[in-house]
Amino acid sequence: MRISMPTLLIEKCAQTIELVVVPALSDASVAEQAWLTAALLRTLAPTIEEKGEELREENQAMEEVIREIRNTLRRESLSSNPVAVGLMNTLDLELQRSGSHFTRISEDNDRLKGVLVQAIRGLDALRNDLPAETMSFLQKSIHVVLRQQVSNAVARVTGF
Repeated sequence: MRISMPTLLIEKCAQTIELVVVPALSDASVAEQAWLTAALLRTLAPTIEEKGEELREENQAMEEVIREIRNTLRRESLSSNPVAVGLMNTLDLELQRSGSHFTRISEDNDRLKGVLVQAIRGLDALRNDLPAETMSFLQKSIHVVLRQQVSNAVARVTGF
């Protein structure tokens, strides 16, 4: 599982407090407060969501592409192809899991990226069973949504 940038930054702040600030403090009660602050930061760090609305939009775009792949495979009547059936079942299951109230947006985002990777592998295996124009359309759809993921990630890291 990936660690979000805000979580990583908070973890580094806690580490700096523990390794640099606390040893430099001569007052024991102030050092204890600093150590407790670091502990609090470590406790809170995993709960920080990074740009929830942006991730929600990314998730929706990935879900649309996954749904389009599933629907296309159904239209192409590949029900006798075990690879296609397995891929459709996987996509159905993952679409049902999307937006669960039991997962964080960033966890859904990571999971959906993994589903897209599975879809790419499945489509590669079905290359000879799908019309070229259908394959090209699906590949382009995946490419567009993954490119947006990369652009958003770069923007989060660089601030641009």
